[in-house]
Amino acid sequence: MDETSVGRQRAPTILRVLWLFAQRLRGRMTATICLLTALCLAGVVLALDHGDHLVASMDEQTTDDAYVRADLVSIASHIGGYVESVPVADNERVEAGQTVAVIRSDDYKARLDAAEADLARLIHEDGGSGVASVA
Repeated sequence: MDETSVGRQRAPTILRVLWLFAQRLRGRMTATICLLTALCLAGVVLALDHGDHLVASMDEQTTDDAYVRADLVSIASHIGGYVESVPVADNERVEAGQTVAVIRSDDYKARLDAAEADLARLIHEDGGSGVASVA
């Protein structure tokens, strides 16, 4: 045998092996391509269905264990009572001495009226001398 006849016999054998290998891969590649196409289509459907929610939530941040670092100032009144109004908005900067809450004055007017009535009664009982003992 000479070299040309050996080369001719090998070429068809190698081509046949490659062709069989390609046939075997073609079935797997078809399945892989179908699977990838289905996944891409599912992704597109989800993006179209929930895309507005995904885009809207991109600028929102949520957490279960957050800490806030801020300047906090405790505010306390000298008297207790029910708040009638709050003339400042949330997170508004306030200055020292600015009114931040108005307390209902009904209770204090009633106490003042009762104290004035007690004083008038004591002055009347004392005879108008101007010296009264408050018990």
